[in-house]
Amino acid sequence: MIKDLEELQKKAEEELSRAGTEEELLVIKTKYLGRKGLLTGLLRNITSLPTEERALFGKRSNEVKDILTAKIEDILQDIASRKRDETLLRERIDVTLPGRGIRYGRIHPVTQVSREICDIFAGLGFSIVEGPEVELHLAAQRALGDLAMHRCVAGHERGQECQAEPGQERCTQGR
Repeated sequence: MIKDLEELQKKAEEELSRAGTEEELLVIKTKYLGRKGLLTGLLRNITSLPTEERALFGKRSNEVKDILTAKIEDILQDIASRKRDETLLRERIDVTLPGRGIRYGRIHPVTQVSREICDIFAGLGFSIVEGPEVELHLAAQRALGDLAMHRCVAGHERGQECQAEPGQERCTQGR
């Protein structure tokens, strides 16, 4: 059984030396160290050995497993460092090139449309006038020339407050 273990180690090391990609390494790792791997299969047959050889076989199989795992990890690190080096070579930056220019912002689409509409109406003879965004009630009433306003509204213009209670109305002097 120990001879089988030594042969298994040699075969695994040969395959590892030929492996060039991560995928190949993972296939080899599964083949030898996986749940249904060759090393696991040998360990399942440990019950057929005499009791004095079991300890030696178990110890040696653990050593083989540790050696194979370490080699796989080393090769994976080598592959990763090669990939990183290749990426750095492909994507290296030439610091002697001039820098990128400053990108200035653009006018918001709503502002562009608003300006186009103003241009169209100005072309038709209309004039553009700026004013308050929100019209107040009193300003709208004055603009319309409505002098007969409600007496509470008229009271506010004179600095009075209008308090209405159920069934009666009264205006009081403001502060």
